[in-house]
Amino acid sequence: MSKRHKQTGVSMIESLVAILVLAIGVMGLAGLQARSLVETRLTNARANALLLANDLAERMRLNRNAAVSTNLADRYDLAFGGTIPGGSADCVANPCNGAALRTFDLTEWTRQVRQLLPSGEARIDPPTAAQQIRVTFRWRNNVRGAEFGAADQQANLMAPLTVPIDGCQSADDQRDWICHQVFIRP
Repeated sequence: MSKRHKQTGVSMIESLVAILVLAIGVMGLAGLQARSLVETRLTNARANALLLANDLAERMRLNRNAAVSTNLADRYDLAFGGTIPGGSADCVANPCNGAALRTFDLTEWTRQVRQLLPSGEARIDPPTAAQQIRVTFRWRNNVRGAEFGAADQQANLMAPLTVPIDGCQSADDQRDWICHQVFIRP
């Protein structure tokens, strides 16, 4: 009669396959976590953009005549990276008229845009016939790559999906901006 040997223990190949499957699972979880961080950052920036739009709408409601003015010097118009005409005013310490209040509002508001959005900029278009004002925010998608001057391939792969907005992208850096548009009525 032949003796049958019972296998005890685990072979080396089975161990390696188990480690490989575990490593693939851990890498998948790491990729999921990285994508989650990118989307969280984008959601936070969009929430800040909405808060900034609400702040601008309240400022315009308090200075409605300047907000819907047909006079270019009095309106709340602003281009991306544009300067604010009219000098500086301190409407906290001293009362201001409409034009000075507009200058103060735009100065404070653009400071907040730069502070709350990564490399943030905003554009405010003139009011339409329906008295709606379009506010477009844009901020850098890949702040780390822009700061260090190097293309961060991982960040480009993890970039959020966006729909192009007219006038938001500049010709020289099409993929670097995230844009968000809001229509407000003062």
